[in-house]
Formats: sequence, C-alpha cells, structure tokens
Amino acid sequence: TADRHIATILQDESRITDYLTVHLETGEGFTDVRDTDLQLIVTDDPARFTAFHTFRDRISGESLPFTGEGAILTEKAAHVLGLAAGDILPLRNQDEEESSVPIAAVCENYVQGYVFLSADLYEQAFGKECELDTVFAKTTTSDRQSRDALASDLLESDNATGVSFSASTIETFDDMLSSIDYIVILLI
Repeated sequence: TADRHIATILQDESRITDYLTVHLETGEGFTDVRDTDLQLIVTDDPARFTAFHTFRDRISGESLPFTGEGAILTEKAAHVLGLAAGDILPLRNQDEEESSVPIAAVCENYVQGYVFLSADLYEQAFGKECELDTVFAKTTTSDRQSRDALASDLLESDNATGVSFSASTIETFDDMLSSIDYIVILLI
C-alpha cells in the first residue's frame, strides 16, 4: 500500500499476522429474467485469497479451489439467477459496464451475494485493471477493546475510510439471533 501509516500497522506482527489487498465494488448479476445485487471481490492472488476466505460446497462440505480462471458465485445469487457452475454469469460493474464471466464454482454463503474474481478475469471482462483498494487482514486482536484500538489507529490515515472486523459482525449476528430466541420463547 502507498500509505506509509497503514503499511507500518500492517507490518506490525504483534497486531497483523497476514494481509492481502483486494478490490471491492458493488455490481449486479443479471439474466433475461432476473437480476441481483452483487459485491464483486477481486484479487490478484487467488491462491493466497483462500487463506482469507473459505470456499465450500454447502451440500458436500468440500472445499472449492479458487484458481482465478473462472468466477466463484455465492449460492443464493446463483439460485436467484438460475445459474450453476459451468454457466456464464452476465455481470454489470459499478460503472454500469456489462460483460460476462464463466462460473467455475458456486459456494456456500448466507449473507449478501458475492462474486469472486481474479484481477486477470476482471480485466478480461471489463477491459481495464481494477485498483486494489481494500485490505483483508488477519489480526491478533481477540477482544473488542483491541479491535477498537486497531481500528482507531488505522483510521488516523486519510486514506482509510472504514474498518470492520468479522468478529464484530459475528457478535452482532449472535446478539440478533439471541433476541430472536427471546421472541420465540415469548410467542410459545
């Protein structure tokens, strides 16, 4: 990353054990019949990306390889669009440019629709490179206070517009499900 402040934090092994830059953008998958919002996640290193995200088939539980030669589409998006591995995904990027990419696999996912692409596949599809403008990082932080301190330090950079932690998302989701449990108990 070009930002010295962020780079210093990312190199601090007491806080960050590994990181990878990616490109994120909002897009859309579409067919003649349906469309669905998608988050496009683009990496220039598909092999390393699997250290940050597990691709798994929901039914078999088997891990899915991410070679970057084709897109990996999340199951809900594939279902909405009526597409499967081996099909072609019509795709619209954030600039409203349309193209299509082959679907290499459909993976398990329960929140939002995602399509995972290699930087090479994105460039082939849209005729331009994408900027790797987002960092996925593995942290050593294990509690909310440590996460808040790390986020605060990162946000000191003018180039950082936001920081989120999967652990915080999981805690929020667990709290929400806990509230649903209380509602169910009251209704019974």
